[in-house]
Amino acid sequence: MLWWYLLISFLTDITILHFRQHRLPHLAAASFFLLFEFVIVSIYYYPRVFNKREFWLFFMITLAASISYFITWKLKGFNEFNGSAGGIIFSPILCTYGLIGLRRILTEQRDLFLERSAFFWANVAFVPYFAGCFFILLFSDYYFNQDQKALLAALWIFHDVFNIGKNCCLAFSLKQKAPDGQNTY
Repeated sequence: MLWWYLLISFLTDITILHFRQHRLPHLAAASFFLLFEFVIVSIYYYPRVFNKREFWLFFMITLAASISYFITWKLKGFNEFNGSAGGIIFSPILCTYGLIGLRRILTEQRDLFLERSAFFWANVAFVPYFAGCFFILLFSDYYFNQDQKALLAALWIFHDVFNIGKNCCLAFSLKQKAPDGQNTY
């Protein structure tokens, strides 16, 4: 699952870069990626955070957040960036999943060496990334609408740092092997 997330993330970044270089509208692609990111990371966390009896809870959280995001995106306009809604709706949910995942790691104590756990590295990647995205995306619309593009660009550097850190930690996660030699993702 993490491979797909990283592949789509990379392709979205390349697409947005290409659109920006050719002065094409790129904000819809970024908004769509926020929705995709929420769904794919939620699916990654489902078997690790929820048990089978809680499927409906997982399904309702994912569906309600996705519909809320889609409605705000539609009201704002599909060619606009819907980052603040994504930050407000998705980031706290995904950050909570990561914190629950870290709690499960500590309470279940299945791994002798924490640094060899793929799930540990995924949580280390996602918790700070989504916590940072919450605040960055929360303020991005304000700075964008107040014509403070320089401040928004400076703020976006922090997003890039969080993104690089997340990708490095996910690389560690994908590198980990289970005791039988199988990949743990």
